[in-house]
Amino acid sequence: MGRSPDAPAAARAKAAAGTELSRRAFLGATLGGLATLGLGLAAAGHVINPDRQGWAADDSLVYDYVVDTLKFGAIDWVVSTMSPYARLALGSSEFYVSSQLVPQVPPNVFGLSNCGVDLTYVGEAYDQCLWHAIAAGAYGNRVRNREALLFLSPQWFFKNPDANNKFSQRFSYELYRAFARNASVSRDSKRYVRRRAESFGIASTLLSAAADDGVLGMLDDLTYHQAEQLKIERGLPLFASRAFAKSDARLAGVDTGEPDWAALLAQGDLDGAAACTNNPLGVNDDFWTRNGWQMFELNQRFNDADSEYGDFSCALDVMLECGLKPLVVLQPMHGAWFDHQKVPADARRVWYDRIIHICDDHGIAYADFSPCEYERYFWSDTVHPGWRGWVRIESAIFHFLNGRDDDFVGGAGFGGVTGTGLQTLRGVTLP
Repeated sequence: MGRSPDAPAAARAKAAAGTELSRRAFLGATLGGLATLGLGLAAAGHVINPDRQGWAADDSLVYDYVVDTLKFGAIDWVVSTMSPYARLALGSSEFYVSSQLVPQVPPNVFGLSNCGVDLTYVGEAYDQCLWHAIAAGAYGNRVRNREALLFLSPQWFFKNPDANNKFSQRFSYELYRAFARNASVSRDSKRYVRRRAESFGIASTLLSAAADDGVLGMLDDLTYHQAEQLKIERGLPLFASRAFAKSDARLAGVDTGEPDWAALLAQGDLDGAAACTNNPLGVNDDFWTRNGWQMFELNQRFNDADSEYGDFSCALDVMLECGLKPLVVLQPMHGAWFDHQKVPADARRVWYDRIIHICDDHGIAYADFSPCEYERYFWSDTVHPGWRGWVRIESAIFHFLNGRDDDFVGGAGFGGVTGTGLQTLRGVTLP
């Protein structure tokens, strides 16, 4: 017997109803699974650390200067433990310079005084501009004070920078998650960062989970986020233990005023001379013994790093989108050392000029210490700030934060850089 003319339509309607039922069942099962998994993971966290004691902070301690990978992802904790006048400071290995070697570092000059300035360190060795763009988006809307610092290292901009970039090892799910979910960060900035992250091999499933892309992304995020939070909880007591005690002046609320920069520079000369006795470059003896023969910077140039310059520009975009007022710190090159490495002054100038140009395009202030390329004791080794260097940098930061002119601060209404620096390494050569 033949089929009724209405049979195909009825069959289609039945199939559509079945499809809709399947969709509803899938969504119901998925959402139910998400809720169950979320409760299970939350319970697991409760079992591991029921009272969450690791998150408690001691008000007699200063936490801002602790450097630790897990700390940077503990965004809520970092923000809650910032001093009232701390500013977000994005940087890398310069934060490792120890107070035992260089007493003039910020934890001593700012952290032990009560001068109205602290730096909350976010970043460590191998964190470059793309990482900082993400960190800026993660923290930018959360921090109390709007001024921020971004420390730049010339080495990030060597030839073929992506080949030497450790982003895939340094990627932080928690930072990217907060960045991707920050409504203040533009769609263009998010697209740029995601594309660059994928180019370094970060899995798209991981990025989708962090960005809360769809039901599957939500499901993956429950797993990834809870796992990261558990790692942070377990590690927090250790990195929190690296905080140092507040000084008597800070505990008593006594304003210590502006640091005595001239006295700090004079003491820096004495400390530097005592630490640098086996080489003509004014770098510490231990470093020179281990690395004085290295040629890491040999024949480097700064005109083949468009990707890193692009990442830097993106980092500035994100900072501005989050309402931050940045000061970019151009850490200078050790003139005598880079001369020895066959990276002449005109090649070095390419980096300074391009960074300043990008800052000017964004209307952002910068601290340019290129006039100090031949200043003895500016560095503790051949790349990191030392006894005089940190004092120069701290003075510029202090004046910027207080809206005052500084010889080494330019752009964004500060005019041009007029500082000259010392020339105490000019003419020093190595065999």
